[in-house]
Amino acid sequence: MDKTKIHLVSGLEFPGAAINDWLWDEISVITDTLEKGGIGPIVAWGDFALIYYGIPTVCTNYFFLVPDACVAPAHQALLDIGYVDNPTPRGIRSMPGDRQNVPSFEILSPIRNNHLRRFAFEGFSTCPLFNKIDLKIFEKRSGLAIPPLRTLAHSFAAAAVAVPEKYLLLQSLFVVWACY
Repeated sequence: MDKTKIHLVSGLEFPGAAINDWLWDEISVITDTLEKGGIGPIVAWGDFALIYYGIPTVCTNYFFLVPDACVAPAHQALLDIGYVDNPTPRGIRSMPGDRQNVPSFEILSPIRNNHLRRFAFEGFSTCPLFNKIDLKIFEKRSGLAIPPLRTLAHSFAAAAVAVPEKYLLLQSLFVVWACY
């Protein structure tokens, strides 16, 4: 990663600086819970991953990918520690076609303050690229595997090709491209 370029784009000193400590703390609770249940790897994705690199974007939820077989156990593990289902999910289930079969869920944080925290989880079938590459090359932070920026852009392109209706992925891809 070209840290100089990212610094120029965002004005931040290092990747992850745009994410508040209270959010990193909550992400640690989530990832610790999932790792204790043998669930993982947990990959940061979507706008949340863009924010990690200091790329300005609107993040309506904190998006994570896990292996498809881990989605249901992850959901139950987080419900067990006080997270609640989002009554108005915005995720993949609202997508047309085959993508409705991708395992997914959205939860809300039990911690209530001036920040509504919505966490979205989907299976790797959202972006099969993550089944094909060695996730050990990803940076780790608070239990999350964070794709390199190029891999993130590639994953957006692969997912957007699979579902042309999901134009927001293309928008995110162009944001990454513009920052390179």
